[in-house]
Amino acid sequence: MTPESVKTLIDLLEVGITSVNSFWSIYSIVVFALLGYVFSASRPMRAPGVRMVLALVFIFFAVANLRSIIREQYQAIAVSRYVEKQFHGQTDTEILAENVREHPATNPVLIYLFHVALDIAVVFVILIAPVVKREKKGIDAEATT
Repeated sequence: MTPESVKTLIDLLEVGITSVNSFWSIYSIVVFALLGYVFSASRPMRAPGVRMVLALVFIFFAVANLRSIIREQYQAIAVSRYVEKQFHGQTDTEILAENVREHPATNPVLIYLFHVALDIAVVFVILIAPVVKREKKGIDAEATT
């Protein structure tokens, strides 16, 4: 394997890592913006239809985001395995192979489980938070009278 192809593989890994970080950043921004809206909105969130639409839109976004992250992780795993096979035992590239072995790509199943758990929590908050908020206002109103 030539030094140029090694550089190409390393670049491919870096692009994949950067993409995954970008996908998680976008996910975080959308989640915080959505939850901020849910907790700050008063009147529009009372309608169950609005909450359902928000939950469905979020689910579609979350599925697309998760698919992108998983795709990048599978590519990173494939490149990592290829690099490890190509350079196993060669003295001039042991550092690269060791680095790939020490920092393998995360198992996509773990990412899937983590993402789905977050998604369920966000959908739960979208559907339940306005109801709890409204009931709390009712309790506060009764306490002041």
